[in-house]
Amino acid sequence: MKSIANALYCCCIDTPWVEAAHILDREYGITPAYYIGWSDDGSNIKKRYRDCYFQSVEDAWKGLGFPQLEYSVALDMNSLKNFGEEHLVSLRMMDRLDITRGNFPLAQREIFFYHLLRRWLVILKKFEIDILIFPVSPHRVFDYVLYIAGKMHGIKTIIFQMTPFSDYSYIVEDTNHLPIFIKDELRDLKSAKGELQDDIKKKILNLLDNYEENIPSYMKENIEKSESYIIQYVRKIFKVLLSPKILFEADSSYYVQKEKLPYETDKTKFEANIYFLKNYLYLGRMKKYYESICDEITLLLKKRFVLFALHYQPEETSCPTGGFFGDQILLLSLLDAVLPEGVSILVKEHTSQFLPAEEGASSRFPTYYDEMKRVSSRVRFVSTSVDPFTLIDAAEAVVTISGTIGWESAIRGTPVLHFGRAWYECMPGTFRIDGKESLERAIEAIFAGELRYDMEDIMAYHEKLSGFFISAVHYKAYEGRSRRSMAESAANLAEGIVKYLESSKETHVKSSRTR
Repeated sequence: MKSIANALYCCCIDTPWVEAAHILDREYGITPAYYIGWSDDGSNIKKRYRDCYFQSVEDAWKGLGFPQLEYSVALDMNSLKNFGEEHLVSLRMMDRLDITRGNFPLAQREIFFYHLLRRWLVILKKFEIDILIFPVSPHRVFDYVLYIAGKMHGIKTIIFQMTPFSDYSYIVEDTNHLPIFIKDELRDLKSAKGELQDDIKKKILNLLDNYEENIPSYMKENIEKSESYIIQYVRKIFKVLLSPKILFEADSSYYVQKEKLPYETDKTKFEANIYFLKNYLYLGRMKKYYESICDEITLLLKKRFVLFALHYQPEETSCPTGGFFGDQILLLSLLDAVLPEGVSILVKEHTSQFLPAEEGASSRFPTYYDEMKRVSSRVRFVSTSVDPFTLIDAAEAVVTISGTIGWESAIRGTPVLHFGRAWYECMPGTFRIDGKESLERAIEAIFAGELRYDMEDIMAYHEKLSGFFISAVHYKAYEGRSRRSMAESAANLAEGIVKYLESSKETHVKSSRTR
């Protein structure tokens, strides 16, 4: 079939995506023109599509691996003024490149941002890209700047939104908003037929049980990874003792060196291991400090409170999903300004923030918590060891950007204020907050007891949302969570993308007629 659109695939694992791309090309004329994948997967896409440019994820992290082009772009106030929020989010997102917290100052981040933006703007035009495809919300800096460049060019964007249900995901096109046609469907719960899949229904009902039975799979994986972290580190040391020259080999990680930009970084494995060791020791000190400022939980539970569940940072669920509210101190300040008197704010840090195998050291420091305490005398901290469901059930409301705890809370009957595009947006019991006015309306409804919903409404919502689900192992995090073969996954991805393009096109036509 003749090509009718060129696609850029970003951070797609080769299986099943190369086959999905082949189906989209063969049957629908959507041809892969540019592919960003892991270096081990490059040969597969090159075999199938010789004219498709391949860039490794490992290079892209550092701002390397771009085609040899002239990257001259006129960037001025007019071209950038509508992307101030995205610009700020990009700079915050770069925390993950600096686990030492001192190697990547603002001036260098600005340089890196424009380095990436110029390249993506030229590439999108040169390769005549019509569609951007992301298997997860862009959050690695290079992919998010690509997303911004796509918006500047008005290019169609496909983003797969993961859910906690096996291998189910659905498509959105904006990191901040649900598509209109999906929102419209989710608001019409009365037309639900009571035909929700058993596996989804079972997972929802399980949330009424204790927390130990409902620890999210990603949390279990993070904890297991961190528990083996020291063992792996000791093994590295023994490996070095046997062959000391390893220390002076080039390191491939994306962490920046002091006074160097990511694409200039040339650190050795020795330097990288020093970063990891500092990260490990710092996180231990941070956890000790955090626990030292926590209050006795039995006393806190005796008063009225809202639970503010902090997000692990740096990560996609807060940045870019939270936009400006990726700054959780800003969120806390707004919450304090609107909450009624006599209601405390219990702040609970995310368990992953202190796990040694994670990058939490780049986004937390003692003064972060001190500044939260300065926001208001009603701010109190809760130990990470406290059972989340105990807090949820006792709270007047739960506050999050887009975390799983919001979904859990609404199902358990506690209202939720979420400050970003959560996968469960529009779910009964939840309020999407984008500013002071929406927060005031939500707080008034919650404290006046006006919120009414039941488990039937919850099931109806999930039935409606499941109508948009695509079942596929489309991302690394879904590997081992699916019963589908890779061939089925590829077919489902291609079909899901085409259906979404048709649905969003119909919505655009309708909204144009309305105008």
